[in-house]
Amino acid sequence: MDEQQLALRVYRWAKRKKFKPGTTLQLLTLGLGIPIERPIIPDIRFDLNMRDADALLSFRFDVRGVVKLTSLLGVPNVVITSCRDRVCGVEAMCVLLKRLRYPISYYDLIATFGRSREQLCRIFNYMVQFVYDRWKSVIYCNTKIVRSRIGQYAAAVHSKGAPLDRVWAFPDGTKIESCRIRATSNGAEGLNLQKRIYSGHKRKYCLNFQGLTTPDGLCVHFFGPLEGSRHDVALLRVSKLQEFFENNSDIFDGYYIYGDPAYPTLKWIISGCKGNNLDESKELFNCAMSRVRQGVEWNFGRLKSLWGFITHKMQQNIMLSNVGTVNNGGYQSSTYFALVPPTLEEYLVLVD
Repeated sequence: MDEQQLALRVYRWAKRKKFKPGTTLQLLTLGLGIPIERPIIPDIRFDLNMRDADALLSFRFDVRGVVKLTSLLGVPNVVITSCRDRVCGVEAMCVLLKRLRYPISYYDLIATFGRSREQLCRIFNYMVQFVYDRWKSVIYCNTKIVRSRIGQYAAAVHSKGAPLDRVWAFPDGTKIESCRIRATSNGAEGLNLQKRIYSGHKRKYCLNFQGLTTPDGLCVHFFGPLEGSRHDVALLRVSKLQEFFENNSDIFDGYYIYGDPAYPTLKWIISGCKGNNLDESKELFNCAMSRVRQGVEWNFGRLKSLWGFITHKMQQNIMLSNVGTVNNGGYQSSTYFALVPPTLEEYLVLVD
């Protein structure tokens, strides 16, 4: 059988099986023994010796900041992935930052790092998991920062016009859009995952995350993900934030977090007055508290603008990529309350 006949038979068989064009082409390539073309990997090695202006645009940090961040996060000098890819710790951090900065493909990173797409993917996934595993307790709630600054937080909120003088933080949820998943998936028999992640309110497929923002702009608590169909109150319950406050009552006793009227009023939580026909005093209370609460919305907006990767739904492939881990992390942005945030060393609980 000559090559033309073989190619024709493979094509007809693939068409009958309704394979995608890319799969059909791959079958033809393998069947005819044609070498598969791969992207050319340039013979270069990554070098952080660049101008700070270029580093800021590429990694959101200047050169000194990248090196400092690598050291403070405890990244090893040599990172070795499960597939034995070896890479310098600073280079691995740059792969993580550049990938999160904007929704680019691994092919776009080849020219910068001189590595294959597969290598870059493994390095990125390793770094995401490493940072989360090492700092997940700080991401969930940075108790050391809260203990030392909770009084300042409450005073800053009150001085900005809030009628309450014991409110120290503001909870809120945000939705990260994702790809539409199949109705069922391996390991989730009987569950309509497509329906569970669909938000009827936002009319999109997404995952829920919860943040707790303080007046200095820090997100001292971050939790998620939860299915997009769930309410913020469900996210609050699943996060066990109330139980955490109870177990650390020596820190939080006498202080409260303030949420919008959708949140319940509990021991540690105060919410806005509910109802359509509120009297003047309740309306004034809601208005005053909503003005000081707007900082939490700024934080979520700043997070999504700085790290554009998480806003690109085509990159958020549930069951195929580590969506929940990528989106987890603390952040700082707002100066609305004129309260200086702690240093990175203080935030990571590395200094007293």
